[in-house]
Amino acid sequence: MKCEGKIALVTGCTSGIGKATMYKLLEEGADVYMLVRNLKRGKKLAEATEEKYPGKVSGVLYFECDKLETIESSIKEAYEDAGRIDIFINNAIGGASAAKDNLTVTETSHETCMGLMESILGVSAECARVVIPLMIAGGGGSIVNVSSSTGVQPDVSRTYYGVAKAAVNMLTQQIAVQYGRQGIRCNAVLPGFTVSKATEKAMPKEFKEAWLKHTLIRRLGTPQDQANAIVFLASDEASWITGHLMEVCGGYGLAANMYGDVVEPPKV
Repeated sequence: MKCEGKIALVTGCTSGIGKATMYKLLEEGADVYMLVRNLKRGKKLAEATEEKYPGKVSGVLYFECDKLETIESSIKEAYEDAGRIDIFINNAIGGASAAKDNLTVTETSHETCMGLMESILGVSAECARVVIPLMIAGGGGSIVNVSSSTGVQPDVSRTYYGVAKAAVNMLTQQIAVQYGRQGIRCNAVLPGFTVSKATEKAMPKEFKEAWLKHTLIRRLGTPQDQANAIVFLASDEASWITGHLMEVCGGYGLAANMYGDVVEPPKV
């Protein structure tokens, strides 16, 4: 069990990648604190884990990305309860990430640009500001930021989502450089197109086909794909890895640009 005896905090863990990561941590033996916006939903999910992982969800704490005071209060509450924090999964982002005018540089409003930077980079930075001293006090720890492949691959739209995720990548490496000597490891997982209820609704069939056309492993990603990578980087099995940006995207964009034109098109 890769994380047996570890105290882990996961933000935004009632659905998608966060939920899959929480279950993977439980499977690997960690004691998990769920940091969630919807307490009712979080507690219901915690109850659902009891039969298979009795007592392993140590707490369900209110964490609202758009209310910075709850970021600090939830992390500190978990620390005071457990006495240390070994693993921090920085997954949640604020509501501004759903802005409808996040388009090109000239089509995106200043408000959306700044809102995305705050709801993505700002939240990650605040989490790091609070959790790093607590981890150091406990002898060190592992932070995994959930970024995006759009942080390394410019796009024709969704400009400032990608810019904010690129900033999270740099934040990851700054943390690794500045606090490595104090026992802190920090890595990031960069998901490619990962299937969820949100993406299923938002992405038309034509987009999926176009994406798969340039993907080496011919399927869309799943939350479990991301959770496997996140928990590996969080665990002691990755104890000599820090500052790493791991793309988990099926090899999307790795081949030459003509790749998608010379291979058989995928079926969706």
